[in-house]
Amino acid sequence: MPGKIATYDEWLTARKALIEKEKELFRATNEIAAQLRELPMVKIDTEYTFRTGAGETLSLKDLFGDKKQLIVYHFMFDPAWADGCAGCSFMAEHFPPIAHLASKDTAFYAVSRASIEKIEAYKKRHGWTFPWVSSARGDFNHDFHVKQDECAEPEEAKKGSKDKEQPGISVFFLQDGEVFYTYSAYSVVKLLGTFTMLDMTPLGRQVDPITGPADFRRLGEYVEV
Repeated sequence: MPGKIATYDEWLTARKALIEKEKELFRATNEIAAQLRELPMVKIDTEYTFRTGAGETLSLKDLFGDKKQLIVYHFMFDPAWADGCAGCSFMAEHFPPIAHLASKDTAFYAVSRASIEKIEAYKKRHGWTFPWVSSARGDFNHDFHVKQDECAEPEEAKKGSKDKEQPGISVFFLQDGEVFYTYSAYSVVKLLGTFTMLDMTPLGRQVDPITGPADFRRLGEYVEV
């Protein structure tokens, strides 16, 4: 909620104090990013396969294309659902143009368990152009969600089932023709520019701390803003 009404000098004093904390956070964020890059890698031996909208079957290695790095967003879309997750749809609106990632030797794919036919229809409906494949016949999403949950919430991992949908980000590296798993994001909201902008306002994000992105509607569902 908005703070108390004050004079400009009072505001400036409080603002300067907060700036010092923001600088500390900036430095800590850079330090964590450096440590992230130094994490050990795990070789992936499982032969995961994915279906594309063009009817191709690709391996995990194929998703790299000619890049050294691969970022995967696990988009919640259960095979039985008519639509993709509203929260993941909000996340997808924040994916950067693929060309920016490609310029840094990085490929990007969204992966879901829904059929490629459902994925393509949903993607077209929203006007998205990012690469999105189906892992419907494999354990890819399950395998990497388990690993992510073990890092973040061990108790939840114990309760999880093979068919439970979870969002997430997984990162892979290609070295000497072998695929390595390097990172799973603790929180996917780091991608959200909308949250970053709202965090600068007196009212903040105005979302439930648990559901977060799911509190926003899909584009096209807003009646009036």
